[in-house]
Amino acid sequence: MKAKLGLILLTLLLVPAMAFAGATCAAPTIVPSDGRVVDFDFVANGTSNFYQFNATANHSYSIEVRQDYDGINTDLSAAGGGGVSVFSDAGTCGTAAAGLTDTTAAEPALPANSFRSSFTPTTTGSYAIKVTNGGATGRYISVSVAETTMYASAFSTISGFAAFYSFVNTTSQAITGSITAFSPAGVAFGAPVPINLAVGGNVSTNTGALGVPAGKTGYAVFTHNGPPAGVNAVCIVANFTTNFVEPINFIPIRERH
Repeated sequence: MKAKLGLILLTLLLVPAMAFAGATCAAPTIVPSDGRVVDFDFVANGTSNFYQFNATANHSYSIEVRQDYDGINTDLSAAGGGGVSVFSDAGTCGTAAAGLTDTTAAEPALPANSFRSSFTPTTTGSYAIKVTNGGATGRYISVSVAETTMYASAFSTISGFAAFYSFVNTTSQAITGSITAFSPAGVAFGAPVPINLAVGGNVSTNTGALGVPAGKTGYAVFTHNGPPAGVNAVCIVANFTTNFVEPINFIPIRERH
C-alpha cells in the first residue's frame, strides 16, 4: 500500500513538471539571460521544447542545454534525430542565429548529450532555443543563458594616468573577443579592439591602444566567444610617475545569478 501511495505521489509530482516547457515557438518558456537555470523540463519523445531569451547587441552570451540525470544516450544528439537550434527571430523560429561558436568541448568540457555555444548578437531582441528529442524516451533537461560580457568599471587618462588590461584564455579552445572603451555617458572612444587568445594565451592592451585621448575618464567592456569563465581579465589604473597603481574589477556581471 505504501509503495502504491509513493508511486501515486511521484506521478502527481512529475505530471506538472512535464507541462512546464513551451511546446511551440510562439509560446516558449522564458529563460533569464543572467545564468539562472531553467531546470528539469521534460522533453517528450519525438517532440521539441522552445525557450526564449533576450539579448543586447554587441554583448556576448553562452547558451547551455544538458540532460539532468539520464544516462548517456543519443536522444538529444543530431545523430539520434534530436538536437539544439538557436534562432534570432523568437516567435517564428525561421532564421538561425548567426555567429555561434561551439564550446561544448572547451574546458570545462561537457559530456555527451550536452550543448554549449557562445555568440555576440549584432541586434538587440528576443532569441529562441529549440530542443528536439529524437528518441523513444522522454528526457529531463536544463537550459541556461549566461551573459559573458565583462566590465571594467573605471579608467582615467587625466594627469598622466592610464589603464592597462590583461587577458588569459583559461580553456582548451582558442577564444576571440574585443574590448571597447566608453565615456561615462556610454559613447565609445573608438572601434572595438580585437583580442585573440590562443589556447593558454595571454594578451595585454591599454587605454592608448583603445583610442582614449588624454584627460578622459570612463569604463571598458570586453566580449568574447568562450564559455562562462573562459577568460580571466585584470585591469589596473596607474600613474608610474607618482607610483600610483589601483586594481579595478574586470568581471562578468550577469554570468551567474
